[in-house]
Amino acid sequence: MPYLATAAKKSVTALSIKVELSVFPPELWEVDTVVTLKAKVTSNGNPLADRTVRFWLIARKTVAKLIGSATTDSEGIARLNWTVPFTIDGYTLPCYEHQVQAELYPEGVSSNVETVKVAYPTKISLSVPKTVIVGQYFTISGKLLYKSAKDTWSPLAGRTVNVYANDKLIKSVTTGSDGSFEVKHKFDAPGTYTIVANYLGEGLAARAAVLTARLLSPATSPLPQVIAGGLMLLAGVL
Repeated sequence: MPYLATAAKKSVTALSIKVELSVFPPELWEVDTVVTLKAKVTSNGNPLADRTVRFWLIARKTVAKLIGSATTDSEGIARLNWTVPFTIDGYTLPCYEHQVQAELYPEGVSSNVETVKVAYPTKISLSVPKTVIVGQYFTISGKLLYKSAKDTWSPLAGRTVNVYANDKLIKSVTTGSDGSFEVKHKFDAPGTYTIVANYLGEGLAARAAVLTARLLSPATSPLPQVIAGGLMLLAGVL
């Protein structure tokens, strides 16, 4: 049986869709704080509005976990603020390196990959006498803690704390099992001295606890403890 020839014709537009991801802060996230994920979606260089973007965390560079989604605005930008948890679906986040990626949904266009490390916050309490006597030893004491879970601070043992007086190193000490440290010191001249104790984290900068000691009269009661924070990545894990 003969068949006549036929044809069909339709136009197809090829779009060059690009998804650009940025994270803030970059590279290092502090657990239990808010970070911002931003994806810019363009088609042939023009912004795409009202499109759904899904943000993914590739935990330990192994398993993809959905962080959340957002819709692009008139500039083609989707933003998501996210509080970094201690765990996500059973995966511990602090002390590991992870990857973040955005995806235009349902088109399935993926963004660049950003790598971040998640660190524990740390803090130092510090105590010195209000006043001390020139030439007599006094005690500088404190405790180093890290935020091991939400609303939970635990002692950080076996770490080095540097103690300074007016920017001059007095001594570097190692914290005990309860995170405590202690230094004996004396001053040879009267005046007002600023005592600083800091823990540098592990490959990270940290803020320091600061107190002032005045050399005027015999030591009385200790100053109230003050708190300062830093960040910590456990060595040998990344």
